[in-house]
Amino acid sequence: MQKHIFRKPSEAQFHACTNEFWWCSNNLAKGLWRKEILYVQDMANFVVRKQLEKMLSWKAGIRTDFHVSVGKSAKYLYRWLDADEYRNYVSTYFGGGINEAWDAVFLMCDLFDHTSEYVAEKLGYTYHTDEAAAARGFLEHVRKLPEDAEEIY
Repeated sequence: MQKHIFRKPSEAQFHACTNEFWWCSNNLAKGLWRKEILYVQDMANFVVRKQLEKMLSWKAGIRTDFHVSVGKSAKYLYRWLDADEYRNYVSTYFGGGINEAWDAVFLMCDLFDHTSEYVAEKLGYTYHTDEAAAARGFLEHVRKLPEDAEEIY
């Protein structure tokens, strides 16, 4: 039986997590632009959210010297985050509306960015803010496209 205790990540693991989150956020933007909500749900919940969950779990680990279990699917994460962090995390879940999904995706990005900065600082790692800014810029660009846009660029 696995205990789901998150160990301190190596710097390579940290960078792999941030890269996966930001790279795959582009897929969320393209799916939302195409109004492919089922694809967006899949990418959000099974790819992008898993990176956010991992980063939040590392934050919990830092706060507890990596001696806690966040449980399967991070079900105990609420124990180790402050109320606002946890409320924001829960708010990243969305239903079937495109605008609701956009809002949740940006909240997910904000939470991931803030948490990544914290984790990097506490572990002495470098957080590539340029990668985050570029991905966020792409999301903002796609969200502002007119309804009748035929291409992203």
